[in-house]
Amino acid sequence: MLVRLLAQLTDPVTHRVLIPGFYSRVRPLSDEERTLLARLPVTDEQVRRLAGVPALAGEKGYTATERGCARPTWMSTVSWAASPRRAKRR
Repeated sequence: MLVRLLAQLTDPVTHRVLIPGFYSRVRPLSDEERTLLARLPVTDEQVRRLAGVPALAGEKGYTATERGCARPTWMSTVSWAASPRRAKRR
């Protein structure tokens, strides 16, 4: 149930974060910034292969480098914990 709730915080098509105000202080990348980031010696294909995934995820309209260097991100992490009585003793 929690996973479904968290999944609704991003648009399934554009992958933009849907939290109100999330982008309110984020300025668009300038053409100059995009040109400079494009000069870095890494491609989306290289990032995809290094990550070992069939496709890259993230906000549409931006390269992996732009997303990693200049765009805000939303990440949810789930942690599991065992009770002390059930934890495996060494």
